[in-house]
Amino acid sequence: MTTIVPTSYYSTRHSSYDKANSTTSGEVYSGISSGRESTTETTGSRQSDEPIDPRPSVATVKFMGQVITVTKLAVDLKPINISELPEDEYQSFIEGEAARIVANRQYLERQYTHFPEPPDLSNYPGNKPYATVSIGGRVVATIFNDGGVQTNDNALGLKLRDVLKGSVNGTNGPDLAQDRADQIAAMLGGKISKSRTALTQIQYAALPPIVTEPPTVDYQAMMGDPLYAQLQRQADKLETWKQQREIFLSQQQATIQE
Repeated sequence: MTTIVPTSYYSTRHSSYDKANSTTSGEVYSGISSGRESTTETTGSRQSDEPIDPRPSVATVKFMGQVITVTKLAVDLKPINISELPEDEYQSFIEGEAARIVANRQYLERQYTHFPEPPDLSNYPGNKPYATVSIGGRVVATIFNDGGVQTNDNALGLKLRDVLKGSVNGTNGPDLAQDRADQIAAMLGGKISKSRTALTQIQYAALPPIVTEPPTVDYQAMMGDPLYAQLQRQADKLETWKQQREIFLSQQQATIQE
């Protein structure tokens, strides 16, 4: 069974987030080759007279948009002062950290968000049949007052998705339902039969609005989640980097004026 709804009805009720990877370390390191050499040991399968390559293994890493080649056995890890990075690298780093925090916060909120059950609309006049399209006495499509279309022929449903209008004058309702019924009948050579529950566009517009309960977030429970504490630490660290950056720039400006 295929159901085609009006364009204005398409919406996403809830989209899940994968847990974003987050950095918990307070330091960022770059690899710098020290130029030292080391000797590898022979294995049982190596002949004792075979030459030994004393050079350390080489690894290539990407850091701050730069490709750096470092030696695997000879690396000095030196902390980078985030506040003293070049402006473009600093902004890129800060924006990346801020985006990571936002993504994690959104993910966490969704874990503690309750989405109420949608209201029962089985007797709602706007969802009642407007018309059917039949071929040889067999109903091939049902069109509803809101303009939605339903068919048991999945192949036909796929075709209709590509050709049916999404709205009439920017709205859905009986006008759209009639337009879609006409389209389907013309395309298939079918007959339109108006349903007893069909509404006019004026009647449809006068229907009471559908009241839905908004989703709620259990913030108290969320604040007890270990990820929440981690996010707070990340946010605090981000603010610290920004403050240190202001101090660094002020010191640079003072040096220039001297």
